[in-house]
Amino acid sequence: MAMGVSDLQAQGLETLADTPSPFYQSNEYSVEVIQPAPGVAMPVGDVFEVGDRVEIMVAREEELSGRYVVNARGAIDFPLIGDVFLAGKNAEEVALLLENALKQGYLVRPKVSVKAADMPVFHILGQVVKPGSYVFRDGIDITQGALLAGGLKDVADLQSVQILRTRTDGSGFYERVPIDTPIVEGDIILVR
Repeated sequence: MAMGVSDLQAQGLETLADTPSPFYQSNEYSVEVIQPAPGVAMPVGDVFEVGDRVEIMVAREEELSGRYVVNARGAIDFPLIGDVFLAGKNAEEVALLLENALKQGYLVRPKVSVKAADMPVFHILGQVVKPGSYVFRDGIDITQGALLAGGLKDVADLQSVQILRTRTDGSGFYERVPIDTPIVEGDIILVR
């Protein structure tokens, strides 16, 4: 069962239900999940976004506890409830949302804990605006990683990008690579 606007309002959450949508010519209303703009990096573990792994524990309810991945719509498919939108919310907000939803005819006093589950990261250092660790996403290359880090500084040398990568045997190698090289989870990138 998916949660509707009235369910969200009953939980004391603000919606846009009383505001007509400028996208439709009817009296229908829309609910929209607002996500950070592409290329804007959020601190690791701050709020959930598409692709994040989430670990949810419901006390005394093993069949409801587990790991979930936030889908392209910013939601997870949670047992009994259906789609639960997590994008842009932190762990405490998600726990409260799930507890309130589970109280609606499923559990008497649910106790839910939520945390980010093993967030894969990569690190980018050197001549980028905001060097640091960023959440890894499949298919990202060094150019996109640099954009997540606020872009390249004017003095960045695109011919001097180096990467430290760990092999499957645990050893590492450090080499100069082109800026369009795909990033692998755990990479350390140095832009000179």
